Amino acid sequence: MATARAKLSETDYDEAWDGGKRMSRDAVIAEVDSLAATIADPQNPSTDPANDRGLSPREFEVLQLLVEGRSNRDIAETMSISEHTVENHVLHILTKIGVESRTAAATYAIRQGLV
Repeated sequence: MATARAKLSETDYDEAWDGGKRMSRDAVIAEVDSLAATIADPQNPSTDPANDRGLSPREFEVLQLLVEGRSNRDIAETMSISEHTVENHVLHILTKIGVESRTAAATYAIRQGLV
């Protein structure tokens, strides 16, 4: 929590915290699965360029859909997750790659050759 608080503005942190409290059990499980997937296996290091930026596989999938110009609702339907979970993924993506908008995230992904 201290790391999240240090990396996010007070408003963003409060919104993320409140959003987390409203998450369904399935959404929490999806977040935990996403986090678990980001933990590198020392015997099998990742060569995924998105992982080098700290993105989980699910966040990378959301980023790819952002590049396509998809809305949160479209992303949620495509990935079979809630819009709230998509919102959390988008917030994490923006924070991890250091941009402030969906458009900036998509531009970043294209310029970095992630998609």
